[in-house]
Amino acid sequence: TYDILNRIEITTLDNPGWFLKVNLKGTKFEKAFFPQKKELRSENNWIVCNYENAEFSCFCGPLNILEAMQFFVKCVDVKYSINNCNW
Repeated sequence: TYDILNRIEITTLDNPGWFLKVNLKGTKFEKAFFPQKKELRSENNWIVCNYENAEFSCFCGPLNILEAMQFFVKCVDVKYSINNCNW
């Protein structure tokens, strides 16, 4: 488990895969809308993201951690509307 300033947590899963959590409490994105994302492509190629209680979380396959991070960044990037971050 990697925990960065109690804001970002990255953990490996046993199935295998990754868990990414970003705590947005106290930030300008705390009340933002993040769309859910659920794509089950294969046993090792999948991603499920959710936003609840000011926490963005993603569970993903062993090769999808970059996709999870990119989805989060796209949702908060100032070039995009916070309501327009569908993948």
